[in-house]
Amino acid sequence: LGISEAQATFISGLGFNIIPRVWNDTHYHELNIGPKIAALQDFDKIIFEGEEILGYPNNLRALGAALKQYRVNFGNIEIISQYGKSTLGGLVGNDSIRVHSIAQDELRKISKATAVSRLVRAARERKVKLLYIRPFLPPYTEGSPVAYNLDYLKQVIGGLQQSGLTLGATVPVPGLDVSGRQILILGSGVVVGALLLLNSFINVPIIFMILLFLSAVSGIAFIGLAGYGLLLQKGLALLAGITFPSLAVISTLSKKGKIIFSPWDCVLIVLNIIAETMIGVFLMFGLLADYRFMLSLETFAGVKIALLAPIGIVALYFILEQEKGSLVGRLRSFLSTKVSVIILVIGFAALGALAILIARSANFVLPVPELEKSFRGFLETAFVARPRTKEFLIGYPLLFLAATLLLRNKKKWLWVTAALGTIAPISVFNSFSHIHTPIVISMTRTINGLGLGVIIGTIVASLANRFIKT
Repeated sequence: LGISEAQATFISGLGFNIIPRVWNDTHYHELNIGPKIAALQDFDKIIFEGEEILGYPNNLRALGAALKQYRVNFGNIEIISQYGKSTLGGLVGNDSIRVHSIAQDELRKISKATAVSRLVRAARERKVKLLYIRPFLPPYTEGSPVAYNLDYLKQVIGGLQQSGLTLGATVPVPGLDVSGRQILILGSGVVVGALLLLNSFINVPIIFMILLFLSAVSGIAFIGLAGYGLLLQKGLALLAGITFPSLAVISTLSKKGKIIFSPWDCVLIVLNIIAETMIGVFLMFGLLADYRFMLSLETFAGVKIALLAPIGIVALYFILEQEKGSLVGRLRSFLSTKVSVIILVIGFAALGALAILIARSANFVLPVPELEKSFRGFLETAFVARPRTKEFLIGYPLLFLAATLLLRNKKKWLWVTAALGTIAPISVFNSFSHIHTPIVISMTRTINGLGLGVIIGTIVASLANRFIKT
């Protein structure tokens, strides 16, 4: 039936900007979607209601054309899954506004303070342009529901203003694209890193390295010309995420030890690992620097692979480095190593922790204990851009421990400490893979994590050095 003109005039007269919510219906088809959007052309944005985008599954192209024709922007709700959202995002391009919303069911489970924090964080850290704020409803309010929700809105507005953000009309982001030439150049850099990593395991003659490089670059060019540019962007970004954290740890910790321990040397080793990882970050950032990733219409692919693969690669490298001879012989020798019960217990505990880390990566999140929530809240208050716990409490301390073992020339357990320490550069890379997050936030988060990691890691390294026998 559309929106009542009288109601729209009344609401607009109160100073509100109206954003219609439209739901899908089987009665909509290619011929009547255009008139539906034409009736809403006085409103510059639309947010779709329910689990499906209007016109899903067969009429999204007609919807995209109508939105373009009548200059109506698509409100893309992040996190919440809607069928057809990604397809429509590709059709309308940068005529899309990122929206954050808290579902009514979820509002029943969280406090007002938590809701305020979440909304403000979405705008501050992920640069969400539009907040869709649902009210708290009785019996989940205290006192007057109206007064309770007015205070809720006041706190959200105050939090946004304290973060240096300005309230007003939203506008789409500029249309940025990554050209085929850029993908080829940046992809060549990723290929070089992958070949260097391969050379760490197998001594490849230079002529074969050149042939492999030319073949890989030719493959990138062919796939790009075939029209699979987006697939190339995602694939090369994932390859960078696997390659550079692995290569950084292996190339740095495979050097000869000095026998003499120095905390400053440990710091330099860790800084070198992060610096080498940042080469991959810059390549990845260039590959994904277009509007589709900035608007979360597309995301970095293979988060769990990028988490697990470098750990496995680093572990395998240092396992093979312990012995000489054939690959099979070195693996057999490692598998025959005698270990104590305490080592087995520690190993199973580490595997359990790693499993939890994997389960809580990407979009699937395990329940977070209240103590951890409080700790996260403290970190967010203290550092603005909250450093990642797995970086400064797990990754960096283990990297410092690995650096200590290297300096003391005690490399037997490098395969464990270096592999698990790789969590730090992996996490750094992952922070920057969220292209929709402003680079200043990602950089601040990384520096905060590195600073805390250096402090904790130096303490761990100094204590470990005392217990390492000469």
